[in-house]
Amino acid sequence: MAKREKIIVLLMIIAIAFGGYNMFFASSSPKTGTASAENSLEELEKFVLDIEKTVDSDPPETDLYIIDRAASKWAGDPFLKTDFSAKSDTASRSRDKAFDREVSFVYSGFIETGHKKLAVISGMEYEVGEQLNMGGYALMDILPNQVTIGIKGTKINIILPLNEN
Repeated sequence: MAKREKIIVLLMIIAIAFGGYNMFFASSSPKTGTASAENSLEELEKFVLDIEKTVDSDPPETDLYIIDRAASKWAGDPFLKTDFSAKSDTASRSRDKAFDREVSFVYSGFIETGHKKLAVISGMEYEVGEQLNMGGYALMDILPNQVTIGIKGTKINIILPLNEN
């Protein structure tokens, strides 16, 4: 055995011996009097009465409102920040008919961490400027409620709205 191993084993034996002594000999001494037990019992009863008073009282109106709203169905994602005031060029809204027939993209998620924006399109995450898996398409712009996809070799941009379903 190396010196280090011997030291570890010795420390382990000391810890076990101390634990055994503390468990069998030191803790077997009787506790001090019944007065402290009665005080503990009185404090416990007082605590239970305080809790009963709190539970029996009517909840505040805000709590009732929160409970009522929690049961209702949400209209959309409450954590999605949308900016509906974003203006886009009407020319960029033109769509290529071949795009609709050949490939269909689904913009299903928006992720923003610091200054980095990611769009989830057809299950894959993309940044602005990245080429999409389907050849000939690149991600031009990311907004919380829509993305702009450009067709390589043309000036045609396709706007995909966010699909939360």
